[in-house]
Amino acid sequence: MIFVSFVTNIIYIQFFGHIMELDVSIKQVKDKLAAVKKAEDRLAVLHHIIEDCEIELAIRRSKMDAEYRDVKKLEQMSTASLYHKILGDIGTTIEKEKQEYLLSVLQFDDVANKISILEYEKKILQAKVHKKNDLKEELDRLIQQKSLQISTEKNHLLYDAIKGMDDKIDVIKNLKKDIVEADVLAQKLTSYLQDIYKGLSEIDPWYDWSANQQFTSYSRLQYAKGARQIVSNIDRLAQQLNTELSDISKELNIRYDLSPFEDFVQSIYKAAIDGWQSSRYLEKAKSCIKEYQNITIRMRTKLMDMDLEADRQIQIIESEKRLYIESI
Repeated sequence: MIFVSFVTNIIYIQFFGHIMELDVSIKQVKDKLAAVKKAEDRLAVLHHIIEDCEIELAIRRSKMDAEYRDVKKLEQMSTASLYHKILGDIGTTIEKEKQEYLLSVLQFDDVANKISILEYEKKILQAKVHKKNDLKEELDRLIQQKSLQISTEKNHLLYDAIKGMDDKIDVIKNLKKDIVEADVLAQKLTSYLQDIYKGLSEIDPWYDWSANQQFTSYSRLQYAKGARQIVSNIDRLAQQLNTELSDISKELNIRYDLSPFEDFVQSIYKAAIDGWQSSRYLEKAKSCIKEYQNITIRMRTKLMDMDLEADRQIQIIESEKRLYIESI
């Protein structure tokens, strides 16, 4: 008994030792990510500083070029005026212009050097920011590893909380599968209704109805003979879709009004079976099918909303779970 307890304690210590190692690694990666965030902030500031410096450099270059032109102009004037009494005045002016040119060159070089230093800093910061995605992936991997460790140790403080959240995520992921299945049914029903509507639209309610109350066109005979099967197929597909939608709506806590489906079979049944020979009932049948088709198309849009809601709920639970794991 003592030996079993001793072994259990060793396993317990090893487990929490590994958890502590993971915590240290997680903190190190988070510190690096914090440094990356500071680098990103500094890069944003550098971008504007370098922009301002480049504008200033352009101004300095323009000033330097102007000063250089002044020097060259005065040098040419001094050569042409060697025999004039004002030679001394020209020489003084040239010396002054050269000093101004030299000063503009120094100012230009000062701004250019400043830009070089800023660009060097920018390069270092960009290299640090470039590692951001790798660090995020590493953090996700460590947190996932810690989550798996916790889920294997029932005595851990967060075991029940993590398990409960994982169970919720599994339920929603299964619902996402149900949503896909419901969407497949909705597509199938929409396609079937489209084919039926197209077929009924080819029937002329007056042209093929003879005086002795007999159909004369093949399409009229075909739909009159298959009316019960058509209604049965539509009803079967609709019931399957309704069942899927009801389960999904309850689990995701999303209200959806299914009442437009309830009276479809009754209205289409009379139109299809009792009244193919009447243009009024034929149009009613087509109208019912068109309405049902539009409802089913809107249903697919609702399914897309449900799928997005499922993703949102999974993300919320995952974020909450991550906070739990990082907190201890």
